[in-house]
Amino acid sequence: MKKLFTLMAAALMAVSVSAAVEKNLITEPVNLDDASYGWYPGYVIPRANFTSAPVGTKMVIEYTLNAGAESHGFRLCTNYSNTPLPGFEVDDADHNYYPKEDGSYSYTITQETIDLLNNTDAISWDNVRLVGTGITANRVYLELADEEAIATEAINLDDASYGWYPGYIFSRGIITSAEVGWRIVIDYTLNAGAESHGFRLCTNYSNTPLPGFEVDDADHNYYPKEDGSYSYTITQETIGLLNNTDAISWDNVRLVGVGVTVTALKLVRKDASEGEGGEEATPAALIDYPTSEDGITISGTTTKDNTQKYHANADTPKNISFANGYTTDGKVNANYALLSVDGGFKTGDKIEVAGYFNNSDGTKQAAVSLFVGEEGESATVLWKSDLFINGRTVAEDPTVESYTLEADYATLKLGRADGLTGATRTNVTLIKVTRSTTTGIQEIPVKVIENGAIYNLAGQKVSESYKGIVIKNGKKYIQK
Repeated sequence: MKKLFTLMAAALMAVSVSAAVEKNLITEPVNLDDASYGWYPGYVIPRANFTSAPVGTKMVIEYTLNAGAESHGFRLCTNYSNTPLPGFEVDDADHNYYPKEDGSYSYTITQETIDLLNNTDAISWDNVRLVGTGITANRVYLELADEEAIATEAINLDDASYGWYPGYIFSRGIITSAEVGWRIVIDYTLNAGAESHGFRLCTNYSNTPLPGFEVDDADHNYYPKEDGSYSYTITQETIGLLNNTDAISWDNVRLVGVGVTVTALKLVRKDASEGEGGEEATPAALIDYPTSEDGITISGTTTKDNTQKYHANADTPKNISFANGYTTDGKVNANYALLSVDGGFKTGDKIEVAGYFNNSDGTKQAAVSLFVGEEGESATVLWKSDLFINGRTVAEDPTVESYTLEADYATLKLGRADGLTGATRTNVTLIKVTRSTTTGIQEIPVKVIENGAIYNLAGQKVSESYKGIVIKNGKKYIQK
């Protein structure tokens, strides 16, 4: 049997680059006095963020001291076994750090850290836990290079050590700890004299192709015609597959092929559309329908690809069709499209929508609303579109309308608008959510409504007795 070479994440070598990426490990402030966290169970961070990081990576915790707390302290440890992370600064025998004022703590990931978290005999498949009291962690992130080598030397896929099997294996944690939009870049040359030239990315033992890998045959292989570079974009589907241990166990990722030498295999921690040299980047598409259906889940009487036509009854476009409204007796029902992205939606995200209806009755109307709220509760409408065109009589494309989010939301919902005269089936042909990315600092204007109302992070109105992070008059607070 061919010799199996496995390069795990601990052996990664950083590439010299001019800039760094901050990978957020929390999506909102974490109050360690909240009963959900406290000293136990704490806030759990997947171990892959540490085991896939190069030695020397900084983990930064920006914190404030909670007013009125009797003490202020925290520590980093493994989740179940409660083993302190090596090198964490301590002020007592329990490996806690007790700050005297608001500040920032920087923990350096060492080889000892990685070895501990990879030692499954000692800690099983344990994750990392941030625990403490009297502290709110406002930001927790890793400082990472823009690019990082996965392989430290050239890989000749005609070498008997690799070939079609077993291939070159690297840790799944490199992908499961990545952000959507980061890329695996493969620079390659074609081997002279080889009968064919091809490669693929798949899981190690189960040989499951990575979702979205460009293919030229039924075996999910890519066959280049000349020397070049292949860029694979990590999607939520990729991360979901590699985190699905029931389907693939604890499988890693395998690069297999023939007739190709990989001269560089690296992780690029930015979207392919991001700008260089400090210039504003092309906005990254978080949801891009109809190009992709990722991030969109329909329910109730909402359907896909209704046969109603547009372009003056000439064409039938790909569409999401809302047969009924999203409320019943003033409460949210199941007739909507749920929009979701990894890490939630952020202030400044741009929502674009276009659509049409088709009806011979000139009194009919169609439009959509963007809203938040749980089923059975009242909806908070964020935005309502203008009236859509009648595809039966209008030959032009539907008008694209846009709205910029004025707060953060975990998820969003889109439904047929209420309050229309003669509401009818409404067909949406475009749903696009983009987030502008720059290498500098961008200010996003926020409209603040000074009405004193209190909302949770899902956009639902709550009372003074609600506990947790709330939004009031456009600002976030921790309500106890």
